[in-house]
Amino acid sequence: MRLPNGYGSVSKLSGRRRRPYMIRDGNGVVMGYAKTREEGLEILATVNRDPEKYKRSQALFKDVFDLLLKYGCNGLVDKTVNNFRSQYKKCSMLYDKKYSELRLVDFLKVIEDSGGGLGAKRNLRNFFRKMDSVAYQFDITDKEYTSGIPTYPQSEETKRTPFSEDEIKILWNNLDIEDVDFVLILIYTGMRMGEIGKLEKKNIHLKDSYLIGGSKTQAGKNRTIPIHEKIKPLIENRLKLSTKNTLFNIGDKSLRVRFKKAMNKLGMEHIPHECRHTLRTRLDNINVNPIIIDRILGHKSVGGTGANVYTHKDINQLIEAINRLE
Repeated sequence: MRLPNGYGSVSKLSGRRRRPYMIRDGNGVVMGYAKTREEGLEILATVNRDPEKYKRSQALFKDVFDLLLKYGCNGLVDKTVNNFRSQYKKCSMLYDKKYSELRLVDFLKVIEDSGGGLGAKRNLRNFFRKMDSVAYQFDITDKEYTSGIPTYPQSEETKRTPFSEDEIKILWNNLDIEDVDFVLILIYTGMRMGEIGKLEKKNIHLKDSYLIGGSKTQAGKNRTIPIHEKIKPLIENRLKLSTKNTLFNIGDKSLRVRFKKAMNKLGMEHIPHECRHTLRTRLDNINVNPIIIDRILGHKSVGGTGANVYTHKDINQLIEAINRLE
């Protein structure tokens, strides 16, 4: 079939090639290559119908990552952006491939070849979902293939177990054991390990029963956290001991080691993040308003935008809620 003048051409190149059919536009510019003449004609039709969209469809995986960093990270904290960078380093096999030609099997291969556990696979899945969202937003693709990636749920071994009320009583009865006070501060504030390790003295307002801290998400960053009356003496003592501008003299990695040592001395099996689960469980058990619980822990409220923007819980309500705990 003869193509119209100025429409372009699809011609077969000599030799053995994976994509032997060369596509040229009406000006003779090479637009790409195809496996078959039919595929080449389809590409040529796209070039003539919407040349700008065709150009966008030629974006490589690494080009989409650049778009993600430039436009897709607004409102995200540094830790999340750095995590995206780490996941990108695992995708070298995709760097120079056209994003529009990637399919579910390509993403799954990267995940399986990474050799990581369920947590690592979830990180890659979240990264690919974000990349797909950016590609779709910029009209590079018409479909988000990463929606077919499994969710990789937590295994039974990684599920969190809150401290029991009996265990909390044991902690209070053993304050003479090194760093048990630190464990209790975590349990009553619900702070993440990385958050409390960076908590600055200037943000601790003991007299007014609150502190300012938190990170990771927009809802959790620099949030107001009420201080329970029972842990005020523990925090006050730590403030006196610290020679730095932070509550603790050491960072979160060393704090994790000390947390584990305290657990071993008491014969308990818990990890630091279970302190957050403990606080949420305890507050929920005494029927504290879920929005207040989310405020304290730095979670986006279950009520959606309305609950996050239009419901205002002042510090006195947070303090009152936290002091209902034993």
